[in-house]
Amino acid sequence: MRTTSSPQPGPPLVWDDRLWEDAWERLLSHPERHRIAVQVWRGQLPPDPFERRVGAELARRWRRTARNLALLYGLWALFWGLLTWDDWRPDGVLRSLLTISCALIGVAAVSACVAVRRRLRNHLRRWATAANPPT
Repeated sequence: MRTTSSPQPGPPLVWDDRLWEDAWERLLSHPERHRIAVQVWRGQLPPDPFERRVGAELARRWRRTARNLALLYGLWALFWGLLTWDDWRPDGVLRSLLTISCALIGVAAVSACVAVRRRLRNHLRRWATAANPPT
């Protein structure tokens, strides 16, 4: 188990991938990572100063991942939407329900990614205005 102390004054912490890997994978145990992730998802500010910093960075990384997934699923929906457009018969009926189903699944996935980004943005904004903002 890791022990923490009060944060040291100094410049704000800049997270690069190596520092994140050290903090997330090596310093935190699996139960600690799970607890921080659940607290971030629920919008609760972790009580420990180090965990606050890790939680805020985790929320930022989840937002970035949600953006990338939204772009990927948007391309998926566009691809299947174009196939659906080409799948219409002259009498106004689809030849197959597969193409429109895949396009609608892509639209639902993009909507879910946007909802997650908004949720995490609201958490980050609320934490930034708290008395002890994470950096």
